[in-house]
Amino acid sequence: MIDVREPPIREGVDAVAGWAQSVGAVLVSMPGKRAVAARAALEALGRVRGAARDCEALLTALEQRGERVEDAAGPEAPRGEIALPLWQWYEAARLVWCMCGARESDLRDLGVQVKGLVSQVRARPTAEAENVRRRYRLPRDAREAVREHEEITARLAEEAIDQETIEESRVNLLTFATYMKRHFRTGPHLEYLCAALERVERGECKRLVVNMPPQMGKTEIISRLFPAWYLGRHPDKAVLLATHTATYVEKIGRAVRNNLNSDEFSRVFPNVTLSTDSQAAAAFEVVHGDGKRSKRGCFNGYGMGGSYTGTSADLLIFDDLLTEADSNSEAALDTMRESVQALYTRLAADAPWIVVNTRYNERDTVAYLLSEYAGEGWEVISLPALAERDEEYPLPGGRTWRRKLGEALFPHRYPREWLEGRRAQLMQTNPSAWWGQYQCRPTPASGNLVRLEWFVERRYRDSPIALLDDATRVTVSVDTSAGKTEKAARTAISVWAERRGGAYLIYCYSKAIQTPEQLDVIKGICAQWRPQLLIIEDKSTGESLIPLLRRDTDWVRTPILAEKPRGSKTERMSAVLPQMADGQVWFPVDGHPAAPWLPSLLDELAFYPKGAFLDQGDTLSQFLLWRSRNPLAALPAPVTAPAPVANAFAGSWGLRGTPGRRTSW
Repeated sequence: MIDVREPPIREGVDAVAGWAQSVGAVLVSMPGKRAVAARAALEALGRVRGAARDCEALLTALEQRGERVEDAAGPEAPRGEIALPLWQWYEAARLVWCMCGARESDLRDLGVQVKGLVSQVRARPTAEAENVRRRYRLPRDAREAVREHEEITARLAEEAIDQETIEESRVNLLTFATYMKRHFRTGPHLEYLCAALERVERGECKRLVVNMPPQMGKTEIISRLFPAWYLGRHPDKAVLLATHTATYVEKIGRAVRNNLNSDEFSRVFPNVTLSTDSQAAAAFEVVHGDGKRSKRGCFNGYGMGGSYTGTSADLLIFDDLLTEADSNSEAALDTMRESVQALYTRLAADAPWIVVNTRYNERDTVAYLLSEYAGEGWEVISLPALAERDEEYPLPGGRTWRRKLGEALFPHRYPREWLEGRRAQLMQTNPSAWWGQYQCRPTPASGNLVRLEWFVERRYRDSPIALLDDATRVTVSVDTSAGKTEKAARTAISVWAERRGGAYLIYCYSKAIQTPEQLDVIKGICAQWRPQLLIIEDKSTGESLIPLLRRDTDWVRTPILAEKPRGSKTERMSAVLPQMADGQVWFPVDGHPAAPWLPSLLDELAFYPKGAFLDQGDTLSQFLLWRSRNPLAALPAPVTAPAPVANAFAGSWGLRGTPGRRTSW
């Protein structure tokens, strides 16, 4: 007896053929009647294999056409002749299997069965099978018909999937993008962006600014695909897109036009087509339905400085109105401002306005719009190449996109290692390019006095209470001004906790206030933080504040140092840069719950000394200059203070609490 597995009849003719080949290799060395009978059955298999394969293909083709066919794999011979060769094939295989595992006493009966089968084997298709082929118009090679049917089935399945995608593309911008551009690589940042653009399309967001690094997909989505999708959903609307040059706007317009003219678009929006009489690269019309002009929409593109007379915009898109070179040209900046003012007048009532921009410096289009058109209520999406904090962004379906500190924005295209190499290169040659173009936080071309990368590693997570409890010295530094408006110079106050390892900035105040309020604010901050020293710039309004603070006795008094500024702002800041570069100055981590003031401070330092405001930088340099002259040592003897009294400002800065008592965070 030989242990041979059962033939895989249910797997088809080719599977049984492979099984028979392996069994034949075993039978070569098998002696006696068992081997003779088994070899006879294998010979029968060989003769009938071709007819069995044709029969199998024929039955499959009939099943594909919905015809009921007999089970040729059963123990009994089929009643019809169509399946007979296939049954003979399977029966011969079963007999071979029985021969290998039968007892000696059963071999004789099996031999008789083999002889009977061999005499019946038909090596050619039956006449009935030929009749079936003619009746159903099947080719001679039924296997080809089977393959054709399988291809058609696969194509229909793909079309069914496509239809589902098509229907979703009508309402989902990201699905539309991936359907239109089959090889378009996407990521969570583009899903987040598309969700914002869908809110624009629904009228939920009227003003949107998108700041992203170059080559991250923003132009493809916002300027090329979104206008096509928007016109598909609103074929009676007018889309106006402006960019830096007429040449570039033609390139974008041609891409939008090609999208509208594609087979994919016609499947998604079958009733929206390009007008045959208006198909310029940057100016064309779309027609909805029957082609009546009342149902026409349009796309118009303009470069900076063009003529916008006679155009209107139900959707206005700005895509990089300035190049990097333009952002440093006064003439180009003037042209940009004039163009923005002119294009603004083209906006229809309640029309959305989208600005996509690579940040080059603090005077670019975004800076101008957020300043001069601040009342428009802008929503700003700013996605740096490397995350500067742990961030969370909502995605459709209740999902959340989470970015960890230092995580790359689009790692499939630009991994973190490549970006860090790019950062290291640009920090040596052009730091403003890194902070502006890649981190979406532009700095003035000559405003890189303070380098924010110095503070990347020098960030604390401790609570202010913990730092105060562990501090060797607590100091408040005040830089005063007499400003009345938000655009005026501001009063800036910083609170520092010093301990081994450096100086920790635990609070920063900046606001345009006048002298009476300045006095109360300084008192309140000192009552809250209980510094051992109060440094005030002995200049301007500070000169009048110092005697008033020294004379008052209705607050927790602190030794006051009147500090005369020496040199210019730039010279004073330059003198303390070694402390910053050496890692002696610590800021809170981004997003610290006790430091909502941090982003404003970092922006000011990034622009220093060319930014609009310098006051927070001045109070930092004032303290650090004093610190360089006064390392941790004996302090002035404390002034005997009266018992703390409640005041209206207690607990309004930094920590909540009453004067004279530090509360928990």
